[in-house]
Amino acid sequence: MSRDGILRRIKLAEKEGESFSLPETMPEYPEYPDPVAKFREEFEALEGIFFDTGSRKEIRAALQQVLLENEAGSLAWENEQVLDMTGCSYSPGFQFSSEDFFTCSLHEDGTVSERVTLTNFDRTSEEMGRMEVSVSKAKAGIAETGSIVESIGEKGSRVMPILAPVHVVLLPADRLLNNHLDFFTSFTPGAEGSAQIIMSGASRTGDIEKTLIVGVHGPKKLYVILMR
Repeated sequence: MSRDGILRRIKLAEKEGESFSLPETMPEYPEYPDPVAKFREEFEALEGIFFDTGSRKEIRAALQQVLLENEAGSLAWENEQVLDMTGCSYSPGFQFSSEDFFTCSLHEDGTVSERVTLTNFDRTSEEMGRMEVSVSKAKAGIAETGSIVESIGEKGSRVMPILAPVHVVLLPADRLLNNHLDFFTSFTPGAEGSAQIIMSGASRTGDIEKTLIVGVHGPKKLYVILMR
């Protein structure tokens, strides 16, 4: 039903004094025998790029492919935890602090190696706008729609999923859920970050003369690396 149709029904109900009762039970939500296969099908239908990895070596190989495909020389990490999830070690002597939410792994030869050199980003709009590829972790994945959920909690992490032209999400397999009900009943609103971002494919809009434009309000490319 269109927006206008819904508003007409509401106005008519108000005029006639009609009341509506809320449903007593939840509708049936889909369950899938293979949530990974369903997630991949839906995610790739939205032009997302999916990697199914079983080791940290495969994760690093996927990151290397992202760099090569996009002719990028650096990865901007959400935080130290995200870097650790890849199995990459970083050069000794670099100290993270509570302010170090924008760090970048620089690769002289354009590859992801066992050891990377980290440098701090100045957290200015200009400097953050120079991110080539951002990497963060998923709060959850939803197989029903091929969607990724990112939890916004740390200072500065709000822009990680939307500012860089290419965004990579690390999704642990145990965070892949069947449907939206599973997600919305799995966390307490307000207790886990200031917001939850649900992304279904790369940014796109058809508002301008019904012409599809990619990358208007977020990344032009969205990658998911499933970590089994």
